Amino acid sequence: MGNRLWGDVRKTLYFLERNGLKDTFTAIGERLSKKPISSPYCPPREETLKAQKAQYENALGCANPVFLPKFSIVVPLYETPLFFCKAMVESCLGQTYGNWELIAVDASKTSSLEQTLQSYGDSRIRYFFLGTNEGISENTNAGLREATGEYVGLLDHDDLLTPDALFCVWQEILQSKELPTFIYTDEDNVNGEGTSFYGTTQKGKFNFDRFLTGNYLCHFALIKRELICSLGFRKAYDGAQDYDLFLRVVGEISKQSERRFSLISDTQSSILYLSKVCYHWRCHEGSTSENPKSKEYAYEAGRLALEDFLRQQGIQGEVAHSSHRGKYGISYAPNVFEKRGDLGALGGSVIVGKKVTGGGIDREGNPLYLGMRQPYVCYQPWQNVEALDIRCIQLRKELQYLTQELFGVPYVTTTPEGNFDWKALPKQWDVREASVLLSRKIREQGYGLLYQPERLCELKER
Repeated sequence: MGNRLWGDVRKTLYFLERNGLKDTFTAIGERLSKKPISSPYCPPREETLKAQKAQYENALGCANPVFLPKFSIVVPLYETPLFFCKAMVESCLGQTYGNWELIAVDASKTSSLEQTLQSYGDSRIRYFFLGTNEGISENTNAGLREATGEYVGLLDHDDLLTPDALFCVWQEILQSKELPTFIYTDEDNVNGEGTSFYGTTQKGKFNFDRFLTGNYLCHFALIKRELICSLGFRKAYDGAQDYDLFLRVVGEISKQSERRFSLISDTQSSILYLSKVCYHWRCHEGSTSENPKSKEYAYEAGRLALEDFLRQQGIQGEVAHSSHRGKYGISYAPNVFEKRGDLGALGGSVIVGKKVTGGGIDREGNPLYLGMRQPYVCYQPWQNVEALDIRCIQLRKELQYLTQELFGVPYVTTTPEGNFDWKALPKQWDVREASVLLSRKIREQGYGLLYQPERLCELKER
């Protein structure tokens, strides 16, 4: 707990250094008031793990063939402490699903870990001593060249898989209509001693514009071997090599599916999200998760990777660091609709009494961030949403006819941003119902809706 508290203090001081006192107090208030979205990780019960092992073994001997994909887990090693290395390996050996291989590529000065890995006596553990350290991307590429599975998963040398991680991924694949290209799961943090789990991250289904604000997909991620080996990691983006890879994977999926970026997740089974903690990200002295200042270069590499992605996709936008390192903002000057043909509407936050009452909403019209105080700096990234509040919405020109068609009023604006004048709605229209209907019609036209929380519509309290 002491190390964790000190890590939080360092993060706060780093935020203060970059953003000043006012935003720091706002961020602290948000963090203290944020309600936990899930309970801390609880390991599976022993009987559950036994049942999973039995199900896998039965599938092996089943008369009717069952798809048993092989998972290649690639781990770059570099001067890895023995304690961390053994814990990582044993988290793989403890898997209830058995068709995997661990590819350990060691760029350390000596091959001192080889004997430790060989001592387990398991042929699925494959050790390769590289002799030289070419950086995280090239070292990982060496591991990719040795992979033989249908899927490649990425595991850091000091992190852990949950014992049911591969089994749960296997079950999700079996239930999919087609083989997914990219799979990601929830994750949490574990302390340096491996005794305490905290900070569960529930990621939700793939959200393109949220993904453009930073790599929230992270761990545990698996990609079809043919695709990841063809793309590889790029040395120029060391430190943010995973984000760079994931961006290019998403770009390939969008080309193959012919889906608009902001709507990839709607009907797309190529990106599979498993809503379960399968990965423990270890926080210790020197790790990015514990000390964000330790990898300042990684945040800049992520910004450059995002810039390159936009350029490759023909999207004109300038990428800048946000108040939180590792999070980015994109400027689509002079008009986002000109740069993003996939977007049909922009929305912002509806504020009453300095609290959010509307803005990004779900299909039923429920606000996503109801009650959050404004200003805010932490918890509302740009994101694609199912619906937008009509009181703070701007439509692209091609869709402005919808207000006349649906509500009998022309698209009139009263703000410099071009927001629709919602007060012109006929009295019989409830704001919530009108928002849901308009948003549904926009989606039916094949467009996405983008929520930009810093766009504000401040209303007086009734």
